[in-house]
Amino acid sequence: MTTTATATTKDTSLSVSLHPSVILSISDHYVRSSVALGVPLSSNTDGPSAMSEAAGCRVLGILLGLQNGRNIEISSCFELTQYRLDSNEASEDPTTKIDIAFLYARKEQYKTILPHLEVVGWYSTGSDVTPGDIAFQKFMTALTENPLFLCLDTDFSYIKGELPAFLYACDVHFEDNKPQMSLIPISFQVASSQVERISLEQVVTTGISSDSSVSSVVYSLHNISNAVRMLLFRMKILRKFLEMTRQGSIPKDPNMLRELNSIYSQFSSVVGGPMFSLVEKELEEDSNDTLIVSYLTGITKALHLLNQVVDKFQMSPEGAIGGSRHWRATFL
Repeated sequence: MTTTATATTKDTSLSVSLHPSVILSISDHYVRSSVALGVPLSSNTDGPSAMSEAAGCRVLGILLGLQNGRNIEISSCFELTQYRLDSNEASEDPTTKIDIAFLYARKEQYKTILPHLEVVGWYSTGSDVTPGDIAFQKFMTALTENPLFLCLDTDFSYIKGELPAFLYACDVHFEDNKPQMSLIPISFQVASSQVERISLEQVVTTGISSDSSVSSVVYSLHNISNAVRMLLFRMKILRKFLEMTRQGSIPKDPNMLRELNSIYSQFSSVVGGPMFSLVEKELEEDSNDTLIVSYLTGITKALHLLNQVVDKFQMSPEGAIGGSRHWRATFL
């Protein structure tokens, strides 16, 4: 059987639900592996990273979940291995990188502890499907009949406003009377329970405020900063949409344009109305209060330093013998 990769979207009538804890686990696996291998992480948030393939890192793992007919729920995963991705290894079969005995042993352990979960696929990192991925997909058919492939793009642009995760399903077709295997992208939905959302929020909170010196104010400011950053990303997306519509690069969407015009009209009424003046006045008062507090803090620190200098001088032999006249002559 020959294998080829394809990027053609095809409806496989699969209903797939992905829990956010799986994405968080894959991201954590990638970050830890990159640090261990000495691979720099991409920090670009405005566009594709310029990091070359020679400095990449790739991780592999198994997806666990529930399958009921055409409905699949991916709720957990476990790690297999990680390795440095060189340019000449982009198409290499990942099967040569993993420990097969460890894979089956860990599978049996999960089956003992969580008998309701089964292997539903595998995950990796990257931006596109390679022939090596299809080779590993063929290997995974020994564990499950129709394995899914979850690919997490670790070198993506936040400006796209999309989740950097892509799900692929296996498709076997015939060309020239020969069976060929391909990976086709399928849609999925992110589903989480209330307990999972609380857990994820706790993880984020613990990561930010693990230091006892960090107060709740810092955590609140961090949330506000994330909200403002996300709002900025969304505004960039809308601006790009309007620019491409005006240039004729994409067809006009009357419904979207009407919604944007409605938002703009509401914003114009708020800016020119009395509510905006009240908000502007409150912001000015808060700014003045902040400046006054900063000024008083600076004065307090200066007085504290001056008091320390005076105390040290009085405790010195020259300060004790010189008397008050010498002290006044020194500091006046």
